[in-house]
Amino acid sequence: MSLAIALFASSRRKGNTGRLMDEVAERLDIDVVDLAEKSISAYDYEHRNRDDDFEELVEVVLRHEQIIFASPVYWYAVSPPMKVFLDRISDLLDLPDLLEKGRQLRMKQAFVLCTSVYEQVPEPFIGAFR
Repeated sequence: MSLAIALFASSRRKGNTGRLMDEVAERLDIDVVDLAEKSISAYDYEHRNRDDDFEELVEVVLRHEQIIFASPVYWYAVSPPMKVFLDRISDLLDLPDLLEKGRQLRMKQAFVLCTSVYEQVPEPFIGAFR
């Protein structure tokens, strides 16, 4: 298993972000998970979505020391699939049986890979990861 895993989210797998992610993944010899291929429901305050792919993906992510989040900048923000994934991290804080997994994320290094028409990455985009 590699040291890092990349979570990729874009509407075009072979677009600018996808091609950049593939180049990075090849150089670092890491796996890329395309969030579009996962069934991850939007955050639900009642947690009626526990049978989707989110918790299983978290298990995979936690086996790595580093996480690369890859998304193009869409209207100053992360792509919709990335936003859904990031929102669901709240489950790791809300659900007692997932709290330990949430704590394990504290030990991970995170990196953001993005493409954009902007010279500087907009603060709302970076803010989603903070």
